[in-house]
Amino acid sequence: MKLTRRGFARLLLALVGFGAIGWLVRYVGVREVGGALKQATPWLPLVLALEGLRLLTEMALTRSILRADTKRMPFAEFLRTHLLSNALCTFMPAGRLAAETIKATLMAPYVSGPKAATMGASIQSLTLFANGLMSIFGAAAAAFAIGASWMSIALVLNALLCIGLALAVQILVRSHRLMRWVSRFPRFAPRAEIFRELARAQAFFPAQAGVIALVNRVLQALELGVLGYALGLPFSFSMVGLLQGINLLASTVGDFMPAQLGVLDAAFAASAQVLETTAAVAVSIAMLNHCVQLVWVVIGALVPLFWQPARRAIEEELKDG
Repeated sequence: MKLTRRGFARLLLALVGFGAIGWLVRYVGVREVGGALKQATPWLPLVLALEGLRLLTEMALTRSILRADTKRMPFAEFLRTHLLSNALCTFMPAGRLAAETIKATLMAPYVSGPKAATMGASIQSLTLFANGLMSIFGAAAAAFAIGASWMSIALVLNALLCIGLALAVQILVRSHRLMRWVSRFPRFAPRAEIFRELARAQAFFPAQAGVIALVNRVLQALELGVLGYALGLPFSFSMVGLLQGINLLASTVGDFMPAQLGVLDAAFAASAQVLETTAAVAVSIAMLNHCVQLVWVVIGALVPLFWQPARRAIEEELKDG
């Protein structure tokens, strides 16, 4: 496969991320990080299972939005689609956008292109809204644990940003002016107004889908809480909130870094004092999180090898950027 400029940029970003992780490990101590990773190993199956539950919530979220339309799609293909989109969500820069693009592409033959695109926009918006709510939880946890600090302020700002973007997505997809501009492009013109009408027909924030998106983020917080507990941190509401808050801040700052490589690790290292632990333990939490994600990325990446439609779709996504 020919490596495009964007493909090269992604590869370069990944290499920078791996380099940052290597430097952090050397800085905080290779032996200390190695010992922490070994200590947490027995807990990895539980964390992998929680990540698997998150995948199920992604599937439930899609069904909640499309409802009966998903019955037209065979379950095996529905599962493969979510495995692949989950891998892209982790690996690609701006992962959520890439994941929803691929998901809409693979589901379009079964539910129609405009409906699939509307679903992608809805999930993007609901995920941002859930991130905002969890950032508020993280800010409250930080204020309870350490009082007013840079972290609680940063998390409040992150919450405002995420909720603001969630509202912006919902407003834009309903905008007649935007769809009129999109209609100027021949490729999108036939479906632009249909897309807008479908978006307007949906609830602004569907309650059931919103709860599912929030549960997804709660499961992610529990994963981090289990990893922290495995490395000696207390398992409490405040600690889980702190860990998820750090993760969400890193996700916002490092959205264009594949898997937030280096960014997440640096964020946890910088927050070691807030977590009342060593830098080695803090970095190990981030590294273990990467390992858990990598397992599911590998599972999702194997899908195109055995399913040709998925392979063609991912090649198109990599080609178009």
